[in-house]
Amino acid sequence: MSIYRNTDGFSAVLASDPLADLDLGNPRKWAVFFDDFLAYDITQLIGGVPYTFTQTNCVDTITSPCGILNLTLGGADNDGGELQTVEAPIATNSKRLYFEAKVALSLATGTIAANEIFVGLATIQTTTNFMNAGGTALTVDNCMGFVKYDAGAAASAVLRKSDVESSDASVWTPTDGTYATLSFYFDGASTYFYVDKILKATLSGNEPTGAMAPTLWIKAGEAKANVLKVDYIMCASER
Repeated sequence: MSIYRNTDGFSAVLASDPLADLDLGNPRKWAVFFDDFLAYDITQLIGGVPYTFTQTNCVDTITSPCGILNLTLGGADNDGGELQTVEAPIATNSKRLYFEAKVALSLATGTIAANEIFVGLATIQTTTNFMNAGGTALTVDNCMGFVKYDAGAAASAVLRKSDVESSDASVWTPTDGTYATLSFYFDGASTYFYVDKILKATLSGNEPTGAMAPTLWIKAGEAKANVLKVDYIMCASER
């Protein structure tokens, strides 16, 4: 069988997949971040990817199989953990940008609603500079991703550019212990948000132009030792 050159690149996923146009056959074309948490360092001093872990009674651990990051709350109200890369190397740059993470919220007890979650890209900011004290609104300057507020059962798709926000509510409803694959794709004009490879929202406007970092956030809205589990996180931006 002959092999022919395809100038548009190749993909190993279906055309409907949110990563379908991510043609990694040419490594010069993409800047790629991928962490499977196989070399995660809980001291944040050495290891595969340098992170900053900002926490209040939250413990980060790695379990098998295939490197699962566990951000485990201590069991008091307002306990929380935020994991970001040390630097913010990612920007939309008016070019294609892909993000994906596979995550699950595991309840010790309590309800899904009483947890704050953010999964995506964001400016390097922490505590109330990232989300307000009540867990009801983002305060971070720039972000793209999925956010669930305290007392809400479902997460929204969100874009923030210099504190101006666009969002689409109720795109993902977490269930206890069930993994969901959260993806978004910016094509240079609009951002498409997927949950388990199903398109849930399209937002245009307020795509951030500032530098961002891969970001994971969980905070308790009640005194429960719940866990945000992360199988992997990835981002690819077109040069």
